[in-house]
Amino acid sequence: MPKSLPPSEPPQNEPAARPRLGLSSIRVKLFLAPFLVCCMLVGLGAYTILGIQESARMARATLDGFEQPADLAGAVRSGFSAMVRMADMAALHDDPHGRQIHLQAVEELGAQLDATLRAIATDHTSARTQALVADIRGRMAGWWQTYNDGIANAFDTDERLYVEILTAAIQDKLEALIGAAEADSRSLRAAAADRAARASLAIAGAVAVLLLLTLVVARLLGRDILRPIDAAADVARRIADGDLDARIPHCGPDETGALLTALAAMQANLRSQVDREVALRKSAQSRLMEAIENSSEAIILVNANDEIVLSNDQTAAFFPTLQHLFQPPLRFSDALRRTEAVGALLPVQRGRDSLIDRFLNHVDIRRVVGDAQLANGRWLRMSFSRTPQGETVAIWSDITELKEREETLRAARDEAEQASRAKSSFLASISHELRTPLNAIIGFSEIIQQELLGPVGTPEYRQYADDILGSGRHLLQIINDILDLSKSETGALSIDLAPVEIGHVVDACRRMMHDQCERAELTVDVALAPDLPWVDADAGRLKQILLNLISNAVKFTDAGGRIEIAAMERAGGIAITVSDTGIGMAPEEIAVALEPFGQVDGDLNRRYEGTGLGLPLSKTLVELHGGRLAIDSTPGEGTRVTITLPAPLAATETAEASA
Repeated sequence: MPKSLPPSEPPQNEPAARPRLGLSSIRVKLFLAPFLVCCMLVGLGAYTILGIQESARMARATLDGFEQPADLAGAVRSGFSAMVRMADMAALHDDPHGRQIHLQAVEELGAQLDATLRAIATDHTSARTQALVADIRGRMAGWWQTYNDGIANAFDTDERLYVEILTAAIQDKLEALIGAAEADSRSLRAAAADRAARASLAIAGAVAVLLLLTLVVARLLGRDILRPIDAAADVARRIADGDLDARIPHCGPDETGALLTALAAMQANLRSQVDREVALRKSAQSRLMEAIENSSEAIILVNANDEIVLSNDQTAAFFPTLQHLFQPPLRFSDALRRTEAVGALLPVQRGRDSLIDRFLNHVDIRRVVGDAQLANGRWLRMSFSRTPQGETVAIWSDITELKEREETLRAARDEAEQASRAKSSFLASISHELRTPLNAIIGFSEIIQQELLGPVGTPEYRQYADDILGSGRHLLQIINDILDLSKSETGALSIDLAPVEIGHVVDACRRMMHDQCERAELTVDVALAPDLPWVDADAGRLKQILLNLISNAVKFTDAGGRIEIAAMERAGGIAITVSDTGIGMAPEEIAVALEPFGQVDGDLNRRYEGTGLGLPLSKTLVELHGGRLAIDSTPGEGTRVTITLPAPLAATETAEASA
């Protein structure tokens, strides 16, 4: 296969040139559009204020210009009637002084009425109203002159008639003045309403113009901003969908143009990256295919339709005469069944439960692994894995050497087990053969020691009997320990659990070792915590454990030393500790001491005697109780051995309930 080239370094793409933005930028447009709208709003507001001021002015003109003159005209009519009555009263007055007072009041009232008439004739009144005011003023002046002369010269009948005619004419003119003032008011009111309507229409027109201008500005902004943005969004969407050849439209020198320019640069970068990714994938696929072809395992890829997609050369090496069965696009299940049918593949299990049947008949099984033997005697480990999509990956490895090693190991294990059984049988046999004469030796030595059949005579014989009895018991203990250790190795060592009081066991062991401790000049202290719970243990085996530990402490502690036996309750069990002030051990020596027949001092002329079975056997017995044995020792300072036994079930349940 052609060698794949290493992936080249990706080219550094030049950053897209940033366009220079001027007055055509979106930022400027977005600033100018609100500015123009604000200007139009300011103009509309100013125009509206002017229209409101004009309406107010017309309202004031209507009220001040004619509503007041009409009222004044009515007041003049009433005042003139009062003036006539006062003049008549002056004419009838006989007292010259009183007449003069009345005439003076009439004159003052006439002056007031003349001022009122002048106030009526303003710019807001019509020409007819002004003419009536001038006529009435002249007639009232003539009336007053005539009336004043008539009072001074004593009215005659003609003068009286003339005054009455003038009075009636003035009153008629005043009525006409009132009518003219009301007509002027109606005319001004209509003019004011017309102006207000025109102002409203003008404001509405201004609003319409403003709305139209706003729509125009929005349209321009939409054309200059939204349309390019939509085009950029469409191009970005097409690029996101994988169309890297999408044409990017050209746009102006604004932000949208900058965006489209950046999109074009991004499109070029993506196209370059995709090209590199495709090249890398092709290279990786080529390397993967090369690795599959050069693999020492047979690799077969099968699609969901049970068609072989790929099989490497190692498949043909495993089945040289049937390699045509594993060529694409043949069916994988047919190839497997054909291979098994012709005997080229000998599965370990025959029938429906064979490896191939289990894989082909149970599609819900995701992975099947098993061993099968080829016709040439070689072994294959066959692994079938299904993907969630239903495809299959088969990997077959040659495990002939592994099978040969397994066979060698199996033979070695069988040989070791046979040797172990032979050793155990030998130990059991030799222990029985040794125990029979040894029991006789111990029994006869006890008879001689106790002089049960009569005195020995010579004292040395009794001392020899003591030595024979001690050595026999020691030898019997060694034989028992060897036998127990042998049973533990074969799993035949057992214990009988029963409730045991720790204090009784410790006290019994202390009494049994009392004489030996006295001979060794050692002090033994016992520290038991009060109210210790009972434990489920084998009392004899527990006593054996403690005697082994105390015996070791006596053996390795010099005269004047101290041994302490303590028991206390700890989390999850009872801890029994045997401590001494003996020679101690280094950490590496502890491991030696825990090995069967292990001797820290291994020389033939060693100082301390022993078989090296006490600690290993004690550890085994503790573990049979479900506990553990721990040793903490320091050379020259002493050793502390702690055994931890699990608390009885009843005590554990009581503690949990109280918690």
